[in-house]
Amino acid sequence: MKKIAIFVDAGYFWVAVSKILYGEKRDRSGIFIDFCKMREKFILLLEKEFPGYEILRFYWFDGPSIENGGLSSAHMEIANLDNFNLCLGFLNTAEGSANGKEVKQKAVDGSIITKMITLAQNKAISDILLVSGDGDLLPGIILVQDAGIRVHCLKIASKTETISKLVRRAVDSTRIWEEKDVFDFQKDSPVLSPDQCFSGVVIETFADAIGKTFDVIKERKWEDRLALIHDSSELPREVDKILLIEARCEKGADLEEEERRALRKAFMNFIKNRM
Repeated sequence: MKKIAIFVDAGYFWVAVSKILYGEKRDRSGIFIDFCKMREKFILLLEKEFPGYEILRFYWFDGPSIENGGLSSAHMEIANLDNFNLCLGFLNTAEGSANGKEVKQKAVDGSIITKMITLAQNKAISDILLVSGDGDLLPGIILVQDAGIRVHCLKIASKTETISKLVRRAVDSTRIWEEKDVFDFQKDSPVLSPDQCFSGVVIETFADAIGKTFDVIKERKWEDRLALIHDSSELPREVDKILLIEARCEKGADLEEEERRALRKAFMNFIKNRM
């Protein structure tokens, strides 16, 4: 029996879905997806485009979140879906978030290629449906094709080209996920309080400062400070000083009092979720 595995490059997925739902690239925190419905849409598409195929598994490749020990709420929802395997790379905090820019995700492309080759070598599949347009995946595509695997690319409908020309030429076929299907798994935006909205902006803006402060604590082996933060929700003075200095450098100006409060709270939550 023919067996297919679905490889989802989360970076590609979120950008493509955001442009369809909102007409622009948005931060993931502003994109709301019903993941159970998304899974149903995936299966319906597979039944239509690949009739008679057995689904081995969905592999969802992404970088970790800066919060909750690397797992975002979306990651946890995806990990709990039937037949979904969450595959996380790592974050490079040295190139981290500044002025609202995304933290750099590393090792995602390498993880995709490694998994493709492993499944091909083990003869676990006959086909791969790749939800990505990244040209960096081309070597992996060619390698598994040489091993007898057919590779198909799923383009998430968009007004702009989202698939590398190299990938488009290399794959065995290209399928389209129509805009109406994407709208079907959109979820209504939750109503957030002003405090929640402001806190989310602060976390996104100062993600690099949070990561650098945590790195300093580890380098100086301040286990007692970490324990104090975790057990008493108190931020030691020397840690607070480092955090505010890093945040000021990131912003390029002094923080407002509300920003300082939200930053301290975000940092303490970050520490608690890692211990």
